[in-house]
Amino acid sequence: MIKQKNNSFPHYFIVFFVILIILDSIFVYLATSTHRGVVTENAYNQGLNYNKIIEASKKQSDLNWKSEIIYQDDFLNFYLENEKKDSFDGASVTAFLVRPTQTGYDFSIKLEKKTNGKFQKLIKFPLKGQWDVKILVIWNKHKYQTIKRILIK
Repeated sequence: MIKQKNNSFPHYFIVFFVILIILDSIFVYLATSTHRGVVTENAYNQGLNYNKIIEASKKQSDLNWKSEIIYQDDFLNFYLENEKKDSFDGASVTAFLVRPTQTGYDFSIKLEKKTNGKFQKLIKFPLKGQWDVKILVIWNKHKYQTIKRILIK
């Protein structure tokens, strides 16, 4: 009686490639279905402007201004102070409100001057949750920026 050889090698070869195709298909599906889109618009141009950003940051640091952002009772309050205790008359103060968890709800508003160094505006947020408040102050050819994350309940 002659024993027949087991020719299972071609079967293993085929099973290996079937498993490989299934895994690759899963990876392709995950890669195409989970990506939420562009994280940073115009990332290349922002990278080219990096030195300008560093220079502007140094100029802001040299101003030695102090600020505070407080959101209370539906009012956004911004307090600004410099070494000379200036009144900041004629300052343009803009708040950019950005929802970091969801696009489409960002907006900006101009804050009104109330007293020396205090700017305020009534704000009704469209959604509850986390918001980034970015303040831009332009006064006497100086620019000052600050940011704070707040929670709207």
